[in-house]
Amino acid sequence: TSVSDRDPPVWPDAFEESFDERFSVNNKTEIVNGMLYYDAVNKRSRLDRANGAYDSFCNSLQANVTTSCISVVTEGKRWIYFPNKKKCCMCCDSAHGCGILKPDWLSGAEYLGE
Repeated sequence: TSVSDRDPPVWPDAFEESFDERFSVNNKTEIVNGMLYYDAVNKRSRLDRANGAYDSFCNSLQANVTTSCISVVTEGKRWIYFPNKKKCCMCCDSAHGCGILKPDWLSGAEYLGE
């Protein structure tokens, strides 16, 4: 069975997962670790990054600053919190594409290869 013949994966209703993201910037590799907490039933999520400089939400509020960043979605609003700076703000809402990902967010996607 080829990848394109399979049904896309569906996320569980709730989970938590640690991760490492790899970014290539100016011929240098940066690795950012973090944690994702996901709760589709209650329409909330939390995404912690040790360094928010490479995240579009975090970087849009603290450009090129290498500090931890937490993105929380609850009650249809996305909040961005910088714990080391003790700063927080409401970033955007679900009406503007800032809600949680649906468990079947890959539905309708097409595998294009590497």
